[in-house]
This record gives sequence, structure tokens and C-alpha cells, in this order.
Amino acid sequence: MFITKNTATLAACCLLLITTLTSTSALAIGIPGSDISPSGIPSFTHNVTVRANNGKWTVSAHDGFILQTPGGTWSGTGLYTLNATFDGAGEFVSGDLTIRGKIPDLGIKQSTLVTADLNAFDFDALYDPTLIGFGTTNIVCTWTTSCTSNESIWIQLFSNYGGDANARFRTSGIATTTVPVPAAVWLFGTGLAFLGATARRKRARTQL
Repeated sequence: MFITKNTATLAACCLLLITTLTSTSALAIGIPGSDISPSGIPSFTHNVTVRANNGKWTVSAHDGFILQTPGGTWSGTGLYTLNATFDGAGEFVSGDLTIRGKIPDLGIKQSTLVTADLNAFDFDALYDPTLIGFGTTNIVCTWTTSCTSNESIWIQLFSNYGGDANARFRTSGIATTTVPVPAAVWLFGTGLAFLGATARRKRARTQL
């Protein structure tokens, strides 16, 4: 069977897209039926400390984090801060998120990587008493192409959360912040890598 260069390129792009979609769904966490989107990739994952007192929450970390993209997994260091406020009835009011840090392997120096506003909160004691979620809006990414889609933050606590947003408690957990980036960005990057590999093979054949 004869395969043209165009056919091979199209097949490579299709394979990448299928792999990306599979990876995203495989990593998703969330509460079924929730209005908050499941997590996916690209995403930042941190070990965090959660503190709550009279309806004011702070989720923070000053340590390493993992950035996972369809193209690979990268380590970084920085500061993660999430603030959330609830009213006297335990209803979510507002909040914000900031991720600062650096990713040496990607050549990203210390900077504000992600900012977002929080617009929703979810918890289901029957499904998972350790999982809490926040919806986001107004996401801005500075580590890559700007992204403004609504996405999610899921925090897997290391102890049960009782559901009282105004309770006083302190625990730790793992926060996964999904960062939306258009698929075209990854396809474009992979396309460049594919063309570069093709050119190298062509040069190698010419030198033989």
C-alpha cells in the first residue's frame, strides 16, 4: 500500500487528537451531575493546605507543582493561593485563584502563571466527603496562549469535609486546577515537531 506524505501527516494529527481526548477523560475527576466541569489537561497539580474560619477559606502551597499537558509532564516551583468566601448560610459568595512560579524545563521564569475568579462551589457528602470543587471564570494564562474559558478546580482533601462552609477546620490535600488551552495550540506544536523530524530524516537520507 502506497502512503503519501499528506496521508501520513493527517494520520499523525488524528492519532494525536485521539490520544489527547483519551488522556483528558482518563484524568478527569469531579462530582457526577455537578455544574462544575470535571478536571482534565492541561492542568496544574499542587499539594495544598486548606484553612477555613467563619466562612473565609484559604487554600495555599509554596512548593513544587506538576504541569501536565498533552505533550508531557513538567515540574515547577511556586506559590498557589486560592481564597473563597461564604455567607452566614454557608452559600458561596466569591473568590479568586493565583498560581505563581517557574517551569525551568520550559524556560519559564518566575512569573504569574494563572489567575482566575471563582464563580461556583460544589460538595456531595454521599459521593465523596473529601472532594470539593470550585468553578472558575476569567482565567488568564501567561505561560502560554491566553485562555479565558470557564474551567475547574478540584481539591481532594486528606480528611472528610463535613459540608459546613462556615466550620473552622484545617487540613491538607491535592488541588488540581484545569487550565484550558485551545487544542489547536498542541496540534500546531506537534505539527512543527513532525515537520522537523521529517526534515531531519530527509537530510540523513541525502547524506547517505
